[in-house]
Amino acid sequence: MREKIKKIINVSKRHWLGILLALLVGIVTISPNLIFIMKLGDEYKGLYIMKADAHPYYISRIKEMYEGNGMTNPYIYEYKFNTLPATPIFGAYPIAIVGKILGVKAENIALMSTFVIPILVALLVYSFGFLLTKRPLFALLLSGLIMFGTILFNMEDLLHLFRGELVYTQLTIWTRPILPTISFLVFFLYLNVLYKALETKSNKWFGVLALVYGLSFYTYLYCFLFLSLFV
Repeated sequence: MREKIKKIINVSKRHWLGILLALLVGIVTISPNLIFIMKLGDEYKGLYIMKADAHPYYISRIKEMYEGNGMTNPYIYEYKFNTLPATPIFGAYPIAIVGKILGVKAENIALMSTFVIPILVALLVYSFGFLLTKRPLFALLLSGLIMFGTILFNMEDLLHLFRGELVYTQLTIWTRPILPTISFLVFFLYLNVLYKALETKSNKWFGVLALVYGLSFYTYLYCFLFLSLFV
């Protein structure tokens, strides 16, 4: 046990910049909503800034899980159990399960997920970059470009920032709960496992690879189709 802890500490020391970048991603993603909530104080009524694309839809899917309903359509009362879901449902499951275990509201666990999951995605991107090149700097640049790319190339949001305008826009796609965070998580997890499977030729890693590939089908159809190119 001590050896494993020591190994984790050594790895963390070597890749502390990658870990720091991942934390920065989480902070940048969740900060607008946290600042909004703190500024409103007692006037805050539980509604976040809804500029993030499809935010109400994804929270409603998590609520459906809380209430034990089917996932055919979160906006329709009837036929929740008799037909297949309109969209893949895996993304809402882990978020809703963690929320119920922690005993927090659906809105709160959705907000927490916009901090935790982007951190995990950033770490997986960094890990894949390092596996490919064995260069921490390249891995850091790859992770930074992918995680902050929508900010760097979104001129409208940059102009708001440079002008000091207090306008909240979807500065980063990671503000959306469930997707695309979960699909990116599965995608880069697959790439990391694929590299390990090809490197070690181990049946264990190929088994994990098949599991992640199958999981992608229930996460996001385009993620599944894109990963199918590697199969």
